[in-house]
Amino acid sequence: EKDAVGAENVANTDKLDSADEQNYGDELIVVKALSRFTIIVPNAGFMKPGVLKVGDLVAISRKKLKLVELLPSEYDPRVKGMEVINQPNEQL
Repeated sequence: EKDAVGAENVANTDKLDSADEQNYGDELIVVKALSRFTIIVPNAGFMKPGVLKVGDLVAISRKKLKLVELLPSEYDPRVKGMEVINQPNEQL
């Protein structure tokens, strides 16, 4: 069950304990929310440590404020399809 707040920007990542690679809950992430507040949220175990980069969009749980998933970047594939390749020679 994913109850996500929405897109949040990752500001910084900090791994607390590097000795236990399988425990994904040891990573704390500083998140700047869209509502202009900054919080520190733990990785809820859905992602391996080190996957997040500064500026990534993530979803956090509404109830416990834990990191749920990495959201896709804001790249829109339609924009590439609308690029001007040639300038037309016709005049109206």
